[in-house]
Amino acid sequence: MNVDNSWAQELEDELSEQYDVPANVSGGKYVKYVEVELPATRHSLEVRNHSLYGFMITLFIGDETGGLLKEIDLYTCVKPEDLADTVHSLYTSYEG
Repeated sequence: MNVDNSWAQELEDELSEQYDVPANVSGGKYVKYVEVELPATRHSLEVRNHSLYGFMITLFIGDETGGLLKEIDLYTCVKPEDLADTVHSLYTSYEG
């Protein structure tokens, strides 16, 4: 997986094609991230490439009004080749 912005599209493709995990690439021209809606209500994951911490996986928990209730950095310094497997493990931990 490349470490320029193409990583986001590659991760989205790998998650959907190999792991059947729905993901979306978001962000602007210079900053991309991958968002994964978890099976639990109002829970989502976000994967970003941070200049200092490398790849980070963050859990967002929303409240009933659509606002942010809690933001938790679950992983930092994740190797690019481990991103899809790590996200898949988190996703399946939410499945009933």
